[in-house]
Parts: sequence; C-alpha cells; structure tokens
Amino acid sequence: MGGHRTGQLHRSAGRKRKKSQSSNWSSIVFGIMEKTKSVTQLMEQFLTYICHEIAFRLKIHPPEYYHSKRYGQHSVHENRNLQIQNYINDSVEAAGKMLAVGGLESFVFVVTDSETSVPIERYIFHATLFTERSTNTRDLGDKLSDLVAKIGWELGHTTVGNRRERNFKCLVVASSSKSGYMPQNGSWITCGHMELPESRKEIFSLGQVDCGMVDLKVLLHRNAS
Repeated sequence: MGGHRTGQLHRSAGRKRKKSQSSNWSSIVFGIMEKTKSVTQLMEQFLTYICHEIAFRLKIHPPEYYHSKRYGQHSVHENRNLQIQNYINDSVEAAGKMLAVGGLESFVFVVTDSETSVPIERYIFHATLFTERSTNTRDLGDKLSDLVAKIGWELGHTTVGNRRERNFKCLVVASSSKSGYMPQNGSWITCGHMELPESRKEIFSLGQVDCGMVDLKVLLHRNAS
C-alpha cells in the first residue's frame, strides 16, 4: 500500500510541475506578445505622424489643410482631410501587421510629380523588430517623437529648387522571406516599384533609432538636380 501511495504522490507532483511549467511558458509568451503589441503601436504612431509631417514640410497640400497636434514633447502637423487620413492610416496599419510578424522590409513615403506620377523623392523607413530583446516603451516613444521633430526641422530648412505640383504614395514593402504575409487587396502594397534611376539618385541618412526591440533607419533617396 505504501508503495502504491508513493507512486500516486510522485505522479501528482509530476503533473503539478508540468502544469506550473506550462503556466510559466504561457506567461512568457503572453508577455512577449503584449510587448510586441505595444512596440508595434508606437511604430504605427510614428509612421502616421511622420507621413503627415513630411507632406506638410514639403508643402504637398496648402497649410490651411493642417492643424497642430502634440506628439511627445513636440508639436507636429496633421492633415484635416479624412480621405488622406484614412489612406495613411490604412497603409501604416498594414505595415504594423507585417512588422509584428517579422515580414516588413520597409515602409516608403514616395513623393511623386502630380502630372506624370514619376517619383521625385523616397523616404525609406527600414524597421526590424527583435522580440527576444527588451525595450523601455517610454524611452522608445521619446526617441521616435524626437526623430519626427528632427526630420521635420531638416525638411523645413531644406531648399527645394522646383516646387512643381506633387503628390505622395505610401508603399509597404514585404521582406522576401515573409512575402506570404503581404495583403493583396491594397494598391499601395508593393515589393519595390516606383524606384529612382540609379544614375541620378542621391542618398541621405535622416536618422536612426536603436532601442531594444526596434532597429529603425531612415533614408532619403532624391533625384539629383
């Protein structure tokens, strides 16, 4: 009898350990998912504000289209037009979903000629998410808002020679290894068209954020004048 009871106790203890290990693993996975969600939301917020700010600084639309908003410690500009807001929001949401699963190669804000649709400038946001790292979300939020202010200031002090009528497109570029995650029902989804001619392309670095889970590099590709 004693041996039988001892066997039952060992089996019971084993089940409790497995249950405890399973619970701990579930907690870890849930924690990673929650942190990934928070970081992705911060990146989506950043991309949304930077799209509006670039359009404002480049005078793609008249100043009266915009109103000021607070982003971190800085004042930024947002277009009041709901159609433009929805277009940017939908594009950024797609980029955020792909970033969360490791499928985003870059998000690109392309400035085009209004008459010909030929690309003039490409603002390229290379973003990579490292779920195994830890991140202070407040620190990340501050760095992203500072980067919006820095890019806005630089564009506001850059002289563009030919101020012809322009438009913009938001492109979501999938990494080749995760191309299956790329939605097919959005005209702004692409794997690399609207490039600039290599022979006339100038490349500038506009900034970088390396904050634990996020590695973000911002480049400007511009047609040489």
